[in-house]
Amino acid sequence: MGTVHGDKGIRAACYKNELTPIGGFTLTAAAGTTNVGTVTIQATNTNGEALSIPRKLQVWISDDADGQTIAAVAGTGTVGVSGTDGYVLKEVTAKLFWEVMTDDTGEIIITLTDTNERAVYVNVANPWTGEVSNAAVVYG
Repeated sequence: MGTVHGDKGIRAACYKNELTPIGGFTLTAAAGTTNVGTVTIQATNTNGEALSIPRKLQVWISDDADGQTIAAVAGTGTVGVSGTDGYVLKEVTAKLFWEVMTDDTGEIIITLTDTNERAVYVNVANPWTGEVSNAAVVYG
């Protein structure tokens, strides 16, 4: 079997990811324009410092503050990722549940538009511990 170009670099990146577990998250809610809210999710290491590598995460919208259930009803508008701060890998449930990838600083910004401005929470689960962190959406 021949050598795959870049194989050592890929293995080194995977090794670095394995050695840098997510310690937690910092979630920051901010009001956008009318009917728009954003929540910035920043993955941190076990020392509380921002990660310097991308991470795959599960993010969902809930009606309850503990994030135990996905919201019963999706918002009236769009839900997306802001700018170049990460991207959606897969939409599991329309406007309510996604698998996402952070940018290379461990950050992703989720933007929600809802003309009803329902009280909802953006939730993220730590893949190492299962712990759920969340923030209430604040609309502009």
